Amino acid sequence: MKKPFSFNKTERLKSRKVLEQLFSKGNTFLVHPFKVMYMINSANEAAIHCGVGVSKKNFSKAVQRNRVKRLMREVYRLNKQPIYDVVKQHQVNLFILYIDKNMPIDFNYLNSKMKAVVEKMQINYLHEVAQ
Repeated sequence: MKKPFSFNKTERLKSRKVLEQLFSKGNTFLVHPFKVMYMINSANEAAIHCGVGVSKKNFSKAVQRNRVKRLMREVYRLNKQPIYDVVKQHQVNLFILYIDKNMPIDFNYLNSKMKAVVEKMQINYLHEVAQ
């Protein structure tokens, strides 16, 4: 069993091949300021891999992009447990993109939005698995 509030290397989405597949064939939904791309695959055991990204077009300075990505990883880490509770016998690849043009107002704002993302991801997962 994984620690509920960790986000270690095995949970990170890093494969270029999987990322390309996710961007081309994955499903998407929007919870402003996040755009979420996900793909559900059959697997022997439940696994969730997540990546985060920020547009270079909206944030030209790497310092700003890194700050937003750090905040996104933190709010995902704190709110991911409900997804783990639902996923069974599938591999879920998830990529969260920050699409707003402004820096996040504060941590609590992103935290509330990530909770909405997690709830919507649960619903989408259950809907797709039921089909």
